[in-house]
Amino acid sequence: VLNLEPQDGYYDLTASSTDVAGNTSGFTGEPDASFVLDQLPPTSMSTCPQFVRTAEVTVDVHSSDNLSGLDSVQLFMRRPGEAWGEAGAPTHATSASITLTLSGGQGNYEFRARAIDRAGNYDSMSEQPECSTVYDATPPDSSCSSSRYTRVATGEITFEASDEHSGVQKVTLWAAFEGAPLAAVDAID
Repeated sequence: VLNLEPQDGYYDLTASSTDVAGNTSGFTGEPDASFVLDQLPPTSMSTCPQFVRTAEVTVDVHSSDNLSGLDSVQLFMRRPGEAWGEAGAPTHATSASITLTLSGGQGNYEFRARAIDRAGNYDSMSEQPECSTVYDATPPDSSCSSSRYTRVATGEITFEASDEHSGVQKVTLWAAFEGAPLAAVDAID
């Protein structure tokens, strides 16, 4: 058993021996073995788009390890309020794009990566997501109303919109005069 000062780094080992008769094996100065002492965990991070309109999302995973090197990175996914679960197969690349199917329907999905290095150190995995994506394939609802008859050209028009998943970005009012094609006349962001 070899007891070392707990200092991370590269170690070379060689052995020489002496028998009872006093014969000593030759010491060549070349190492017989080497190893890396790595007590520091790797780091990892995932990034994803804020919104997707299809049930497929690509999550980018980035990781690094300063000493023994990366063994693998596992991506985890959850819906809010649920437990983390593995998403896809582990990757052995320091940077990878992982495409997943969002089979739980529309709504919010959270992601987190966790790396392990060749020495067996895992990076920490908090309950907080590193990124989240809203899957929204449903168009927003919108409507407008006005008085049926008016004596002035500046009548009041009410329009409203709602969206269940990602929110309304913009409402556009379209109008047509006496059968002409509809044209955008106003937009509110």
